[in-house]
Amino acid sequence: VKTVPTALRKYLEFEIICKGVNTEKDVIAACKKAASERASEKDVVRFILKGAVDKGLIFDKDTISDELRKYYFWVKVEDSTYPDVDLEAISREETTRGSFTREMLKLIDAGRESSDMNSVERLEDALFYGLAALDGKKPEKR
Repeated sequence: VKTVPTALRKYLEFEIICKGVNTEKDVIAACKKAASERASEKDVVRFILKGAVDKGLIFDKDTISDELRKYYFWVKVEDSTYPDVDLEAISREETTRGSFTREMLKLIDAGRESSDMNSVERLEDALFYGLAALDGKKPEKR
């Protein structure tokens, strides 16, 4: 008995670590490289951008998606990056920001010890949203 694939399209997901990436062009290149061996122009592809990026760097998901649609049937890009900040240095500050960071890092560590990764992810989001708010900035969706 020989298995024969019958589906016209594959549904693929790729995590793209964006550490050291500075432009949408770099992100597009990383996405194409990650998908090059498994995806074809007939496939439905989802790219999840992850990792720390330079503070203030925001990727335009629409620009990235539009470019990648030239290579795949359907594309979705999710931006789960976060600003590259030195949390240890912030936690040593004798400020409200430092105190907030220390408490949040304790909660995140407790979540990791209990293997509650959903909780850890929510707490990390709360930490970055809180830091943005304490810096007087509008928190951006991670």
